[in-house]
Amino acid sequence: AYTIFESLLPELSQERVLWCRFLMIKCNLLSQKLSLDHIQNQLEYLLKESMATGLRLEIGLQLAYVYKDQNKIEALQEILWNMCYPFFEERDELSLNVNEIYWLSRCLLVLAQHTSDKDVARQIYTWMVDAQLPNASLVQHYLED
Repeated sequence: AYTIFESLLPELSQERVLWCRFLMIKCNLLSQKLSLDHIQNQLEYLLKESMATGLRLEIGLQLAYVYKDQNKIEALQEILWNMCYPFFEERDELSLNVNEIYWLSRCLLVLAQHTSDKDVARQIYTWMVDAQLPNASLVQHYLED
């Protein structure tokens, strides 16, 4: 798959180039041909680019999983918090497409699951329910318990 993605790069628009580069990084991650440190660097570099919100959230989540595999929980929390916090501020004006909502919900779930502060997790879950994000019904169960 890596070779195919690489051959497509010259023919793609800028946004699709970023998507393709991300998929190439995922190929390297899954094949385990490169170290997690190298994958981390590639993902961090890719996130410096200007891109669509959904793709940024997806790449950020992948980077968080790499941090998790490296036992860098503070880095996982930081990247997800930085990715998600702007949406807390824009809560009243939240207008995301289905793809963006999906990735935001996934990022928030992983962030809540990897925080040791139960109050912070409760705040994240409450926001997910209030915003009616996917999995809100499952999150509601945690809030009630």
